[in-house]
Amino acid sequence: MTTHRMLNRRTLITALGVGAAGISLGTAFAASAAENNNETGFRYFTGKGLSAAQAAGIIGNFIQESQRGDGVMHPDRTQDGGGPGRGIAQWTAGQRWATLVSYANQQGRDPWSLSLQLDFVWHELRGTHVSAYNALVACGDVRSATLAFSKYYEGCGICHNDRRVAFAQQVYARYGSGGGGGGGGGGGGGDTHLPLLEKGSTGSAVTTLQYLLRHNGQSLAVDGIFGPGTHASVVSYQRGHGLDPDGVVGPLTWNKILPIVESGNEGYHVRALQFELREAGHGIELDGVFGPATGGALAAYQKANGLVVDQVAGPMTWRALID
Repeated sequence: MTTHRMLNRRTLITALGVGAAGISLGTAFAASAAENNNETGFRYFTGKGLSAAQAAGIIGNFIQESQRGDGVMHPDRTQDGGGPGRGIAQWTAGQRWATLVSYANQQGRDPWSLSLQLDFVWHELRGTHVSAYNALVACGDVRSATLAFSKYYEGCGICHNDRRVAFAQQVYARYGSGGGGGGGGGGGGGDTHLPLLEKGSTGSAVTTLQYLLRHNGQSLAVDGIFGPGTHASVVSYQRGHGLDPDGVVGPLTWNKILPIVESGNEGYHVRALQFELREAGHGIELDGVFGPATGGALAAYQKANGLVVDQVAGPMTWRALID
């Protein structure tokens, strides 16, 4: 399949009312009639017996394939620049798209309609692409379902899997059971409150990312601007950690880079935590040392935000802090 679209940050940020730090992954949908395509697709696949996480994984892929910068899948989408991609899955013209057209003609239906394309996806999943179906139904969470569908059904070259997972989590949060639990230090939880960062992003989340990249051995300025230097550092980090090296920081990259920070730690990861606590109104030094002052500020933040008060910055604390 063909991937081609970058998120239109200005459109989504304006629609969501979020700051320039990035796109809030929990709510990034365009307010348009076409948005119903996402829900229609989600309900279609859950109606076929797939779980909410599995259905969201499919729709997240189709949004990445066929969106027009609006976070919505479009069945009438053709690939930019006259490329061969067609429809919600960007089936290749003359190949799988020709098979879809034949499938539609046999039924006297419009190949560009969403309902026909959803039926064709299911037709493939239960036939020529049953391996993708088997991989999908073995998945119990949004992330693994999205990646399985990307690998076994889409077969994309440059996948931008961070975006696919981000879109899938949006779908799950909006139409599935969604939500994540509390917890401070050790908890897992969802990724729906972390911003999607890319070239052009600015703000506190970018500053935190830059501190964390420096903690991981990258050499870059900490200035809150996602410019060429930060992009190069992100790509380098992604390559070194088995991620899609597209320079976009979404759920998969955040999951890898967010550390556990606790008393006695020193370094740029502590500075990242101290910076976020200062942004939240706690007057502590950015000295990179997790001492009593940092521990006290973290405990106060955790208590005020309904987190486990353990003075450990784990996944759920980071997700609460970063916006």
